[in-house]
Amino acid sequence: MRKLLNRHSLILSASVIFLAAFAMRLGAIKQYVTPDEPIWVLRSLNFSAALSQGDWAGTAQIGHPGVTTMWLGSLGIQLKHLADPMAAEQSAEWLRHVPTLTPENGEAFKHLGVFLTFARMPVILVNGLGIVGIFLLARRLFGQTTALLAGLLLALDPVGAGLSGLLHVDGLLATFSTLSILALLNAVNRPSPQPLSLIGRGTMWFALSGLFAGLAFLSKSPALFLTPFAFLVVFVSVLAKRLSFRTALLGLVTFVIVHWALVILLYPAMWVDPIGTLSGITGLAAFYSANAVRPTFFDGQYALNHGLTFYPTALIFRLTPIITI
Repeated sequence: MRKLLNRHSLILSASVIFLAAFAMRLGAIKQYVTPDEPIWVLRSLNFSAALSQGDWAGTAQIGHPGVTTMWLGSLGIQLKHLADPMAAEQSAEWLRHVPTLTPENGEAFKHLGVFLTFARMPVILVNGLGIVGIFLLARRLFGQTTALLAGLLLALDPVGAGLSGLLHVDGLLATFSTLSILALLNAVNRPSPQPLSLIGRGTMWFALSGLFAGLAFLSKSPALFLTPFAFLVVFVSVLAKRLSFRTALLGLVTFVIVHWALVILLYPAMWVDPIGTLSGITGLAAFYSANAVRPTFFDGQYALNHGLTFYPTALIFRLTPIITI
C-alpha cells in the first residue's frame, strides 16, 4: 500500500488539492450574490452576442478588461442554454433590450440571476485547476512537501476561495499572476549546462510565463506589472550568473511575444482597434488609481478615503493566522 501511494503521490496530491480548491470555491453557489456579478453576467451576454455577430469592437465591454471573465461567463451561459433552453432564451431575450444596468431595475437582476450559477462554474473550475498548476510549478522549485502545503493553504484560504468562486476578475488575476511568476522562476532556476537543452527548456518556461501573464492581463489591467517584473528577475539572474545574456534575451523576447500574441488572439477588439482598445484599458486603470469611485465603511466612518491605516488593517482581518505566519 505504501509503495502504491509513493508511486502515485503526485496524482494523489494534485487530486486532493483540486477537490479542496473546487469544493471551497463552490461556497457562493445558491448562497449569495456579490454586487458586481450581475453586471458581469450582462457583460458576458453582450460579449457572447458580439462574438456571434462578428462585432469584434463590441467585445470591449469594460476597460478592466475582464476578457477571461467574459469568455468563461459566456461558456457558462451557453451551458445554461443547453440545460434549460426555454428559461435561458426568455431571460436572454428580455435582457437584449437593457442598454445599461441600474440599481432600481429589479426585474433585470431576476433575469441575470437565471445565468449566474452556470456562469460561475467555469470560473470555479479554472481557478481550481490553477491551484493544481501552482502546486506543480512550486513542486519543481521547492519540493513536494512544501508545494503540497502551499497548494492546500491556497485551496482552503477563505478570502482567496471566496473571490475565485465568483464571476469576477480578481480571483482569475491572482491565479494567473501566481502561475506566471512560478513559471518565470522555473525558467531561471538551475538551467541545464547543455546549450541546446538550455535554449529549449528555457524558452518553454518563458513561453509558459508569458502565456499566464497574458491571461492575467486579459483578466485585469494591474497584471501589466508582470512584464517589468520579468525583466527585473531576468536582470538579477544575469548579474548572478544564473543565466547567460543570450539565454536571458531569448527568454524575454519569447515572454513578450507569447504574452501579446495571446492578448491579441483572445481579445477580438484588438483585431480591429488595438490602439483604442489599449487606450481604454490604460485610461480606466489611470482613473481608478487616481480616484475613489464609491465610499466605503471603515472604523466608524463612511468615506471615500480612509487614510493609510485602511489597507494594513483590512489585510490583517482578511488573512488567517496561519497564512499570516
